[in-house]
Amino acid sequence: MRIVIKVGTSLIAPEGRIDTVRMRALVDQLGDQLGVSRHEYLIVSSGAIGSGMSNLGLGRGRRVFL
Repeated sequence: MRIVIKVGTSLIAPEGRIDTVRMRALVDQLGDQLGVSRHEYLIVSSGAIGSGMSNLGLGRGRRVFL
């Protein structure tokens, strides 16, 4: 079985860029809690969007792209 775990952007990219230390800590913590099993765990987030906006210099807030 595949189990998807959705985390918010503010958890892994609090400053607009993905914090790899936080991400590693999250993965380690989930590994400790879930243990070894026959299941596949996927972590998904919209953090890539937050990180991309920062890299493009767009800052926070909603933007409309046409």
